[in-house]
Amino acid sequence: MKTKNVLAGLVLASGGFLSMGASAAIIPAWDWVTDGGFAIGGGTCSNGAEAACNLTYNETGAVTPSGIAGTSSVMTWGTPSPASGSQSGLQGVFGATGLGPLDAALLGSTPVPIPAFEQIITNGDWTNTGAAVHYNNVITEAGGYMNTSLLVTSFELTNPVGIPFGVVPINIGFTETFNESQAVNCPPPNPHDTRCDDIFSVTPLPGSISFYVGGQLYKLSFRYLAGPGAIIDGDTVYTREDAPGTSVLFTQARITTIPAPGVLALLGMGLLMLGWRVRRTG
Repeated sequence: MKTKNVLAGLVLASGGFLSMGASAAIIPAWDWVTDGGFAIGGGTCSNGAEAACNLTYNETGAVTPSGIAGTSSVMTWGTPSPASGSQSGLQGVFGATGLGPLDAALLGSTPVPIPAFEQIITNGDWTNTGAAVHYNNVITEAGGYMNTSLLVTSFELTNPVGIPFGVVPINIGFTETFNESQAVNCPPPNPHDTRCDDIFSVTPLPGSISFYVGGQLYKLSFRYLAGPGAIIDGDTVYTREDAPGTSVLFTQARITTIPAPGVLALLGMGLLMLGWRVRRTG
């Protein structure tokens, strides 16, 4: 009977602690800003150094030019085929709460719509914080293609409090496949089943980051989301061939509340006492 009273006391204490934590003011929504670009001089080509495949960096026509020194939000490569007349390329699209909607259009492509960037709602759904657009134009085999690159990104909460989370490097590996006339001739997997899918490998985004504001503990998480023309399988992204010739990969963020360490410790004590009681009564 004494054991039951101890356990009941712990459960009541836990409930009281949770109630006090729940009464703390939770920030309902967050403004944020991101930036990013491809490291100039940080890439390689399938046939050698950057110059071998005409790998260049030029922000002319960029939707959101990079504000990070030594980077460019636009990267192009390859020798255009007579049919396309344009290189292939990648464009990073970054911004801030309230920016957009945007149209990304480079290298002779039709405009690629990027939805407006919204606030991050606490305990809400995932929110787009950036995008990478692959412009898949036909280039010559002899001209080579971009093989590796380094994308540098940053993320910062701006309102109601300013919290910078630093700069994150994302390594990119790329295989530009032959445009076979029939998808059946492509090496598997070929999930788009059009012509041979181009293949990107990307470094996973940072794991969850915990931070305190006003006595409340929050968790910031990131993930990739496949947009039009892209399919994600783990850390591999497949982009489609053929019209419209563009694919989009989004980065997303989410903020959730989590119990303070004291709450977790107290609940853990309750579970330990419950186990001790079971052993005593068994």
